[in-house]
Amino acid sequence: MQNETQVKVKIADREYSLKTPIDEQERIYNASRIVNEKIKTFREKFGINNEQDLLAMVVFECVVLQIVEDEKQKQLEKVVSERISSVSALLQNIYQV
Repeated sequence: MQNETQVKVKIADREYSLKTPIDEQERIYNASRIVNEKIKTFREKFGINNEQDLLAMVVFECVVLQIVEDEKQKQLEKVVSERISSVSALLQNIYQV
């Protein structure tokens, strides 16, 4: 497709070739950079050299962070919904008078 491009990223000293939409290309490169930085951090912090263990730790951390963000999003949606309901109730009271 014309809207897709082939990108190569290196993660944990292995190169991967991906087909991605052109507008996602920068995200792919950023994700690769972040994963490699996290691998480096875990390697230095815990003295782990096994790539599979390092990748598992990165994945685990990312999933935990995603769960936290999902919980924040749900809480935000709840607050917004409650406020919309409050505003709606106020408007109904104004128009009933």
